[in-house]
Parts: sequence; C-alpha cells; structure tokens
Amino acid sequence: MRKRRCHPGPIAALLLLAALPLIGCVPEGGDGPALTPAPEPSWQEVAARLPERIGSFQRGSAMPLPAGATGLEIPYANPGRVIAGYVRIIPQAAAPVAEAALQQHVAEVTGAAAAHRRLGEQARLDLPAGREAFFRCVELGGHFGRQPVDSLLCSGARGRNLIQLRLTMARREGRLEQAREFAAAVAAALR
Repeated sequence: MRKRRCHPGPIAALLLLAALPLIGCVPEGGDGPALTPAPEPSWQEVAARLPERIGSFQRGSAMPLPAGATGLEIPYANPGRVIAGYVRIIPQAAAPVAEAALQQHVAEVTGAAAAHRRLGEQARLDLPAGREAFFRCVELGGHFGRQPVDSLLCSGARGRNLIQLRLTMARREGRLEQAREFAAAVAAALR
C-alpha cells in the first residue's frame, strides 16, 4: 500500500500567505487580555513629583490654597529671590480647564492689581515647545512702581489636576529665559 503524499496546491498556499498577517490578532472587544489604563494621579501625588531643586530654584514649604480651596501652592525662588513664584496644583473638579484657567489667571494678575502695579500681556507660548506642550503660557511685562518687571504665567493639566505656575522678576537680561527653563523643567517632572 502506497502512502499518498499531499502537496498544497497554489490556492492553499495563497490562503496561508494571506492569513499570516492575522496570526496573533485578537478581534476588537474580543477574547484578548484587557489593557487597563494607569490610574489618574491625585493632586497629592502630583505635588510629590515636584523636586526640591530645579536648576537654581529652591522649593519652599507647601501651603494650602487660599480661601480653603482644595489643592496646594508650592513656592519656588532662586538665590536672593531674584526670581520668585509658585506652582499650584488644583483638583480639576474644583477648577476650570487649563486654557480657561490661564485666561482667568491672566485677568486676576493684570486686572486686579493695585494702581502702582501695571502688567500687560507681551507674548504667548507653549512649554516645552513642540507638538506635545505641557504648559500654555503668557509672558507679562510692566511696572511695580518704577521698577520694570516681567512675569510668566502658565497652566497645564496632569491627569485630572490643573497645574498653574507663576514667576515674577525685576526685568534684567536673561531672567525671563530662566523662568521659561524652570517652567519646562516643572513640565518634565510632572509628565
């Protein structure tokens, strides 16, 4: 008795080649393992990611937000408080979205200032620059009394938390660039 040997025909070979890209695929909504998204960080976890030092800036003691609002304000300053400000972390449920929060922050700083403090919008930018910017920022310029000053205000989001940043400094060459570098470093720490 002779054994029959089978050779796949050209149609069978084409069907096998057509099926190769599908090997290992799982149908949508099907039987494969479900991927669970990482949990959103709490505002306390976001605050814990802020380093003690960012360049020449030293972190101060965190304080609760004014008027009993939920969240934290973390002060930062470089030596001699030449450039000083804060990073605020606010649970998103208690705050507007980042772009609206930036507009509100700019309005508070430029509109409600005392008569001897005048600030106006100079420029808008994204930090870090590029497709996936973390912060939307506004650079302000003006005077505190007779002293020319610059200020950088930024808003972004990490999970469901609003992140606001503000730095203010007497106007001197290179200080606004230092403020931008600080904001980019905060963005990197919170990603």
